[in-house]
Amino acid sequence: MIVEQPSGPNNKTMNRKRAFSLLSSSSKPVSNGFYLISILLLLFGASTADPVQSSCGNLDMDHFCLVVNSSVHSPVRVMFQVTECYKCEMRELVTLDPTNVNFEIQILDYFPFMFEVHSINEHNKTETLACSLGPYSLGEYGEYRLYIDSNETGSSTVLCTWSPGQDPVDSYIPIYIATAVLLGLAILYAFIKLLYKKKIISKILSCWRTDHLIISDLGTPTNVDAVPVAATEKKRLKSLDTFRGLSLTVMVFVNYGAGGYWFFDHSPWNGLTVADLVFPWFMWIMGVSMAFSFRGLFKRNTPLLEILFKICRRTVTLFAIGLFLSTSRGRNDLTKLRIPGVLQRFAISYFAMATLELVFGRKTDQELNNTTGRLSALREIVLFWPQWIISLFLVGLWLLVTFVLPVPGCPTGYLGPGGLADGGMYVNCTGGAAGYLDRIILTGNHIYGHPTCEELYLTEIPYDPEGILGCLTSIFITFLGMQAGKILLVYKDNKNRLVRWCVWSLVTGAIAAILCKGGKEGGWIPLNKNLWSLSFVLAMSSMAFFLLAYIYIIVDIKEWWGGQPFVYPGMNSILAYVGHELCEDRFPVNWSVPSNHEAQLAMHLYGVVFWTIVTYALFKKRVFIII
Repeated sequence: MIVEQPSGPNNKTMNRKRAFSLLSSSSKPVSNGFYLISILLLLFGASTADPVQSSCGNLDMDHFCLVVNSSVHSPVRVMFQVTECYKCEMRELVTLDPTNVNFEIQILDYFPFMFEVHSINEHNKTETLACSLGPYSLGEYGEYRLYIDSNETGSSTVLCTWSPGQDPVDSYIPIYIATAVLLGLAILYAFIKLLYKKKIISKILSCWRTDHLIISDLGTPTNVDAVPVAATEKKRLKSLDTFRGLSLTVMVFVNYGAGGYWFFDHSPWNGLTVADLVFPWFMWIMGVSMAFSFRGLFKRNTPLLEILFKICRRTVTLFAIGLFLSTSRGRNDLTKLRIPGVLQRFAISYFAMATLELVFGRKTDQELNNTTGRLSALREIVLFWPQWIISLFLVGLWLLVTFVLPVPGCPTGYLGPGGLADGGMYVNCTGGAAGYLDRIILTGNHIYGHPTCEELYLTEIPYDPEGILGCLTSIFITFLGMQAGKILLVYKDNKNRLVRWCVWSLVTGAIAAILCKGGKEGGWIPLNKNLWSLSFVLAMSSMAFFLLAYIYIIVDIKEWWGGQPFVYPGMNSILAYVGHELCEDRFPVNWSVPSNHEAQLAMHLYGVVFWTIVTYALFKKRVFIII
């Protein structure tokens, strides 16, 4: 549905101070700043587009050159592994014998490397660990040499020497440039806002106007046909639009490639990166919005059947758009159509929470404000206890299936990636019960075939991060977002709202820390976006509660910031998301650039700028696309 909101007479009669606080007041500096970043990085990328030479030939982006040289008169085997691969055995890199003493290879530099050199006894075919090296953090375009020598002529003792050769480059320079420009723009924005606040700009502009000359000669004109100012529109929760837009812009940046930096990509398995944050935040924000939308439906006494029809229509629409996007970029073989997906997960979580709210959520303003006694401090729980019970039941169901369901060939309660993990004992156990359910119900042809753990752990079976079991915890994070919205409805003063958001942030964060034992690996329930583990959704909720409180202070209470530019995509999020997916590999959103971080980062920042400008243009026309 396309909603066009005409601007009323009051928009034209606002004074200069009020006009400055409108959403569009600082859009040009911010948009121009993003353009500046893109131009600077594209120019810098073009200047460094020539391939980097090494002993391994031309090096690709994010690769280093390793040269191995052996002067040992018996065979040696060089093994390697990266520290990120949890409980993985060493893998063979190369075996060198006296007839083959040199070896060169390009290797990705994402994670620190460990090496082992094994000496091989040709008589009894046994191997002995000769030396261990590392872990080493190896830089982009660097060249490193591993020398394997004998202690003495004819000796069986092996010595290993690690020698850096060609120095690596600082691949983070484009990020430094982008950060410096953004900070400069932020300072410039604050300076301009200060000038407006002090009315310095108004005084400067008045020197170029002739109105005061006319007034001094002819007097002040009297407006006999003045149009009465319309009633002020209800204030929108701008901080929520800002938070949604922030999540969306990061999602667009990550989906377009994020400059080719690994830490902007999803975690291989356990742990968190920037890319892992935005999807659960979106789910949480949807819950906040649902609290307001249903409150409006109930206040208008909308019939239950009409609300149910709206719920079903929105659910089907989201799921259908998700399936449509699954067929983009030539993936239109219906026998291999991926059924789960991002919008599909949104649809399921929305339907579950919307139905729950329809059945139990019809609370009047009087009921919300009449809770007294000892439980009044917990009104957001007491008033909505049925939703709490059902949501916690879903969490219990997730725990039960995850840790009790038998999975053939796998230990019960397995949460690992399979493949090389755990010494390669559970190669086909990727995702444990979650992966098993998807492969049984949806079959391997209809789920994601290249999970994030595939490259690091060399997994061999498909696994979908938006699978069936994770829907239970997705519903729960949506419910926690709805609780944040309920706090806004139940408590009318900002202090109570902020205190409760911060308390919920601490509570959910503390439980998440306990479940994962405060670390990346080895916890009872690790932080894992692929599994949508309970600790993961609680940690994401903790961050979301805190971020909403922080943005609420600076945007809605203090009005230090209008939310630009994030507020524009935040108000047209479905268009920006679907548009960026459809136009990912199409001009003028994307085109081929040199394969280096400078050009890639510029290209992907430009993609964010493009959709920010599109949504800003729609905002100026008062056009908002909703489902």
